[in-house]
Amino acid sequence: MMKKCMAPVWLALVTAVVLAISTVPVLAADPEPNVALGKPYTFSSAPTKTWYGNLEKAGQPLPDASRVLTDGEFCKSNSFWSSNKTLNFRGTSHCDILVDLGEVQPLSEVHTHHSARPMAGIRLPYREEYFVSDDNKRFVKAGEFINSHDPRILNDPNERGALFKGIMKFTSGPIRTKGRYLLVRTHTAQQGFVGFRGYVGYDEIVAIRGGFEIDSIRFQPGDYVSVRPKTYDASFMGYRFGPRDWTKILAETPLHIAMAPQHLLGDDEYHMSVAGVYVVQFECSNNASSPVTDIEFTLRLPISVTLLDYNGALELLSRREVDIDGRTYTEITQAMKPGKLGHIHTPVFVVAPTATEPTQDLGAITYQYSYTIKEERIESPEQRATIIVGSRLRAPAPGRFVTGFWLPYASRTFVNKGETFSRLFAFYKEIGFTCANGGQSSPEIHAALTELGMANYTGSGLAPNALMFAKWMTDIREKIPEEDLFQGHPKAYRGNYKDTYGICPTKFCSDEYRALRVEGAKRVLASTEHLYENWEPYMFHGKGCICAACKAAFQGHAKLSPAEADRLWPDVILDADSDVHAAFSSYQYGNVVKALQGAVTQAGKELQLSYKPAYILSIAPKYFDPKTHDYKIHNPKAYLGQIDKLLIWKYGNTVNPKGVDADLMIGNNLPIIRDLDNTMGMVRTHGRQVNGEQLPKVIYLPTEHYGGSLVMPKDYYFISLLTFFHGLDGYGTWDRDFKQDARYLALHAKANAMICRYESLVMGGARKEQHRLAVVWPQAKRGGQEIQTVYSREFAHQGLRYIVVGNDHVRRTFATLTITGAPVQGQALNDETRNVVYVNDAQRAHGGKELAQGVLIELQPKQWHVFRLGDEAGSADLPRITQQMASTSLRAARK
Repeated sequence: MMKKCMAPVWLALVTAVVLAISTVPVLAADPEPNVALGKPYTFSSAPTKTWYGNLEKAGQPLPDASRVLTDGEFCKSNSFWSSNKTLNFRGTSHCDILVDLGEVQPLSEVHTHHSARPMAGIRLPYREEYFVSDDNKRFVKAGEFINSHDPRILNDPNERGALFKGIMKFTSGPIRTKGRYLLVRTHTAQQGFVGFRGYVGYDEIVAIRGGFEIDSIRFQPGDYVSVRPKTYDASFMGYRFGPRDWTKILAETPLHIAMAPQHLLGDDEYHMSVAGVYVVQFECSNNASSPVTDIEFTLRLPISVTLLDYNGALELLSRREVDIDGRTYTEITQAMKPGKLGHIHTPVFVVAPTATEPTQDLGAITYQYSYTIKEERIESPEQRATIIVGSRLRAPAPGRFVTGFWLPYASRTFVNKGETFSRLFAFYKEIGFTCANGGQSSPEIHAALTELGMANYTGSGLAPNALMFAKWMTDIREKIPEEDLFQGHPKAYRGNYKDTYGICPTKFCSDEYRALRVEGAKRVLASTEHLYENWEPYMFHGKGCICAACKAAFQGHAKLSPAEADRLWPDVILDADSDVHAAFSSYQYGNVVKALQGAVTQAGKELQLSYKPAYILSIAPKYFDPKTHDYKIHNPKAYLGQIDKLLIWKYGNTVNPKGVDADLMIGNNLPIIRDLDNTMGMVRTHGRQVNGEQLPKVIYLPTEHYGGSLVMPKDYYFISLLTFFHGLDGYGTWDRDFKQDARYLALHAKANAMICRYESLVMGGARKEQHRLAVVWPQAKRGGQEIQTVYSREFAHQGLRYIVVGNDHVRRTFATLTITGAPVQGQALNDETRNVVYVNDAQRAHGGKELAQGVLIELQPKQWHVFRLGDEAGSADLPRITQQMASTSLRAARK
């Protein structure tokens, strides 16, 4: 237990979103006896603390997570996410609130309230279930509420106006049941803005006492259902995870520091590999309503694991060797800076095991921390992660396909940069990575990558998000006169926005600023090969520059008379539906990209580089979907023909590590296919051909860990190979921080090895469409809608046919593979991934007619299979699976 003297208010959660708050009439408490009033409860995942920061700014009290849901106070605003009368959760397919009523009670109704603001991407849950139990072990379903107002799936984002807006009461309706424990399970909508995907907010859990005797309610054995979440071991998705009592954790630890993601998930192991180099990182969550000061963090590492480096942004208080239970440990203590608990100011350690053979006998990484709050010194309990050292990781590197890793923020703070980067990048190269393709570089990073022959596509800071020219180059920014700075519409901006947005886009693209653009590009190219730039023009929706130069450019582009321009300008900038300004906005961004690419090319010539440096945009793929409003405003065809490389990013397959939901990982990678197809379609239409190659090259950056969300290791393996088999030019990790132990990196190595093996097939083979794949079992649904869980693509190469199949389900899946156009004589269907061959019940290869009727195949969870159709002689020594054997496996799986 944590040693402390704390008031319950320290459990308060702090989060923030700047949204207009519309009020609704006060929801009065029910006149009937609410037996949940004042009762304790637990929740299945940690409440989000992202959106309540404006409560602090307004001086309002913060919500007490231990009592706010049963305190009898209802929220007066439909903006639940920014109220101190609510708890809010996100990143989950369902959320459980378990209330202990203290004793068995007769219940006649259960209800809650939820709010929605669809135009902000925030939707109501689609269903809520209510369960009761006498003993917290066996539960009976008491009722449910179905949100019949909202459609489950939006095929067009513009349909959001049809969704419910405001506060809706979710109720069981009249019921006759009993129980001491009340479980409210809310099923969330999975569509919405990224920050609100899987969102639900509660203000109160109400349980109305029934006017009947408890003994009049009797449950039959068939009434009981299983509702308690399971614990999954690491074989399921790569990390162990399961339910954790976040109510207790937040009560005991208002300042919560945990090894990320292991201890957020409930995983008590840290895996390394022989000759590997690993970065152990911690995540901080400050849930205290009172100031936290004097934070000290102590890590202890067995002497058999070398401490190579640590975060130099934290003050080093001590480093020494200590003996614990007969083992020698390296102990390092650092001071953390209150108020700066973000990415840079968290504990980070670079470590390498000295073991030359796999072992589980090195001991554990241990850590604890202390801090002061209200003049009381608080000491956390010691946390442990058992060290497991596995075999050495190796994988060949692909020749053409890009396999990249992100350079997180922590890399800028290492103390022994040169040695650390050399060893870390050498390890990454050994497992098949070919470049760094994101984050911020430095001379030490660039030198280490160059020495290893690895490419460097790291962030430049030259002009992030299009208009932030030289944001971190103070001397260059000082050369821009006041009259040339970005001028925002007074209705769109507050405060000193010019420090953020910089130069006017029209002036920036002029010849007057050519030399300054080249100067900035040359400075960046001193520490990277190519300039990667985050590109989020949605930041400027309704916020364009209104200076005289932009007005003149708008008038000329739109071919307006001076009177027409005067009538429209500058308020036309605020109108996101204006076709004339949308066309001008696209034109402006196209000019900005052209100017930046020109500056980078010229900088390369002046530096006498042996290659042509690229200006690389990193952009969300929604801009390539013609159905979205973003596409209309910032049409990518204005700049796709001017760049050589394009990075696209998305994090729709993430989970909340503080409450992982296994259901969310079923079919969660395949929705990206629409974005990939839209992007590649735009590139083919608006890009260009150079020496027989399609430009720009497209690299996909699926996230690993970002914004508090996590992609589980097996999901990252799956989506890395989806990127490859679907025809893109590369993938790269996207991770604000290093959070990969050997279990994650082993799957990266496996993916890179598979890419290397099939690179000539995918990049040189001919596409075919002479097969069909149909799932037999299990059929997957979410929110009452069927979801896709299998993927297939066919290639012809060197006289053979290959069918690539991916299973995006968390369970074994059985499917029928139908193949047409095969020769009449026997064709061996060889699963090269499992090294087995499918045959007919006569133990012979299938003939063309049999293949056309379909073959039952078995697909492993979150795995890829490459089926080769060819001569039977090449598969004579492989284990054989008959259709009878496959059917037997299917029947066993169904049981």
